[in-house]
Amino acid sequence: MNPGMTFVDEEEALSFNVWVAELELLVGNARGNRRVDPIYSFELLQKLQGSIRRSERAQLQSYQRKCEDALTIVLLKGAPPPVRSSDTWCSANMTPWRL
Repeated sequence: MNPGMTFVDEEEALSFNVWVAELELLVGNARGNRRVDPIYSFELLQKLQGSIRRSERAQLQSYQRKCEDALTIVLLKGAPPPVRSSDTWCSANMTPWRL
């Protein structure tokens, strides 16, 4: 590796709104009665959790509604227990009293 180059992790480089858009895309691809891909959604929710921890209050509030809508759809489509746990963590940690 070149000494002048630095490694930046994807989760740290991308902001909350990017992960919300990715979640909306995942939900949009699961049209009708199809379930959301549980493995991809679990990985995505882990990235979303990290961005919630790092994001500023104003950014969270500006995308909160979109994120909550997508998270609700993931739950309603029959997510397995690990996905439900990550989903509810994200929902609970975006609430205004928590910020």
